[in-house]
Amino acid sequence: MTSSDRTLEIVLDKERIRLSEGYCFNIAVENIEAFDEILLFENDRRLGPIENMHSRIRDEGRGLFSPWDGHLFFSSSDGSDPGANSRTYSLKARIFSPEEKRRQKPKTLHLNLTEKCNLRCRICKPEEFTSYAGSASLSREVIDKVIADAFDSLSQLRLDSAGELLLSPHLPYVLQEATKRSIPIFVSTNGLLITEEKAEMLCSSSLDSIQISCDSPDRETLEWIRRGADFDKLIRGTENLVRTRERHGGKRPRIEFHAALLQQNLHQLPDLVRMAKKLGIEGVGVAYGFIHSFMDPEWAVIWEKERCNGIVREAFELSKELGISFNAPILFNAPRDISTTRYCQYLFEWSYIQPTGKVYPCCIGAGDYECGDLNSESFTDVWFGERYEKLRSTYDTPNPAFYKCASCYISAGWHPNDYKSHFSPNHWKYVEERLKGMPREQECSYCTYGEYLFPADLADDIQEMARHLNNGEAQAAAAILAKAINRHPDLADLYNLYAETLVHDDRLAEAHRVLHGILEEWPDNWQALNNLSVLATNERRYADALELLKKVLARNPANTYARNNLSRLKEMIVMEERESRQQKKFTHAN
Repeated sequence: MTSSDRTLEIVLDKERIRLSEGYCFNIAVENIEAFDEILLFENDRRLGPIENMHSRIRDEGRGLFSPWDGHLFFSSSDGSDPGANSRTYSLKARIFSPEEKRRQKPKTLHLNLTEKCNLRCRICKPEEFTSYAGSASLSREVIDKVIADAFDSLSQLRLDSAGELLLSPHLPYVLQEATKRSIPIFVSTNGLLITEEKAEMLCSSSLDSIQISCDSPDRETLEWIRRGADFDKLIRGTENLVRTRERHGGKRPRIEFHAALLQQNLHQLPDLVRMAKKLGIEGVGVAYGFIHSFMDPEWAVIWEKERCNGIVREAFELSKELGISFNAPILFNAPRDISTTRYCQYLFEWSYIQPTGKVYPCCIGAGDYECGDLNSESFTDVWFGERYEKLRSTYDTPNPAFYKCASCYISAGWHPNDYKSHFSPNHWKYVEERLKGMPREQECSYCTYGEYLFPADLADDIQEMARHLNNGEAQAAAAILAKAINRHPDLADLYNLYAETLVHDDRLAEAHRVLHGILEEWPDNWQALNNLSVLATNERRYADALELLKKVLARNPANTYARNNLSRLKEMIVMEERESRQQKKFTHAN
């Protein structure tokens, strides 16, 4: 192990490399989580890119790797055993200085080139939608800004457009500029426009992976879900891509079908796997179809959990038998994993650009929390701008600058049994009645915000408060809640939410007083204890924060929210200790 400045070079001990599964091997690397940048080399050849899905490392190899949980999970360039072949594997790892961290640009960019599409899919557009006239597309001027400002830092470019990517006249230019820089590209398409010419354009680029939306192996079903689709064109497009890839060596891009599972196509999933194998592509990925407000809630697969589980299992077993990959969400009723981290890579390593030129933190924030506009700003100015910085500093607090961060799956976890992840809020009342048998009039008796429950007469106040918070107007949000407290002085949840808005407005002393006042009136209120713990954590009073969380768990040992935060806090302490030790190593080495 050698070090230079803030860069550490680690030669991997081949005797300690262990097989995980498939092409994926692992080796323990001390303090690997403390590094801000990790490069993996096979002799002098740089491998990668980093791949967060270990299943891809397992199934594909190709030098993909991932640092995770004290280990490096990785693969060799040719699929051989890195512990037994004749090559040397080494890491170059860096810890950025505070100034370097502030200068880091995103590693992954979602660049949505156009809203225009050649289809009107039922899972995307309502029945009455007939025209894409007026749909936005990124201009060449904005694209040039992005290329100049962001491309050189990228380890992945995701062209998963809000419309059909192949309709963008600027796609060839974007592919060319990314290929010049050897940036691995991900593309999502409906496949209908993949002519031989377009297949050549794609396979001649640094395209690493392409996802073709194909929900069914049955013509009638596919054309029903994807209104305007032609099943034969989709098959021809896939075949064009496979043939062209073979002419280019047959390794890249990886080609997968992706399906949205609904009641209408669920039973066809095994046959979709068979069709993928027959066409010569690498696999099938599926997601539980999200039911938008304009869709029939009865289309959701959540109504038949066990049947869905059985079909997904059958497709998985079939894929293993056929030798292709199959990726699906966790099964219904599976054990729920408790998240131990609240780190949001979207705010620090990713960015999301819409066809309008506006920049958002993620797809969940698209349309709700605008970070900037590339029609009038540079990407650098947006990335390091006030809106992004405010969100980075608050997303993991009780009062995030964008209110949806409070309930995001990164912090709250995700499980398919949670019905809200399957349906638009417009359907929630219907779904609750269907799932729980709750009378409709009872469903209208409350409203919620995060972990809090309020009487229905506060729904407008809570919505207005959330709007102010989203716009960075914490003082106005707090004023609305103060008035609401006058109407409902007996609601502990209302005081807790009021304290959170005070924190957001930097009125910390007042927030402390409100939270302690809650505990005087309601000594067992776990939200107040937890909010005090978050305040103590932000003030680096870790011992106090731990004690407060222990009080929460003493009152309610099954409190998942507190257990999550306790795990996260312990992880933060361990990470800080590791970084401190690493800094000492660098200091000693220099």
